[in-house]
Amino acid sequence: MRRSRFTILTFLMVTICFVFSYGQSRQELEKQRQTIIKDIEKTSKALQSTKKSKEKNAKELKSLEDLMVNR
Repeated sequence: MRRSRFTILTFLMVTICFVFSYGQSRQELEKQRQTIIKDIEKTSKALQSTKKSKEKNAKELKSLEDLMVNR
């Protein structure tokens, strides 16, 4: 009886140690989350900038085409 209790207790302790040693802490996960959010914001800003540039270039192209047609 004692041996089975010892075996079960040992197994539980090893399992708990394993879980806590390989699990990520809440702080690490939150840090990763913040990093990902910043990356998403940077990418969104870059996309907006590209979109504005694209629209500006399209307007300039249209103006040049109109000039060519008028000549």
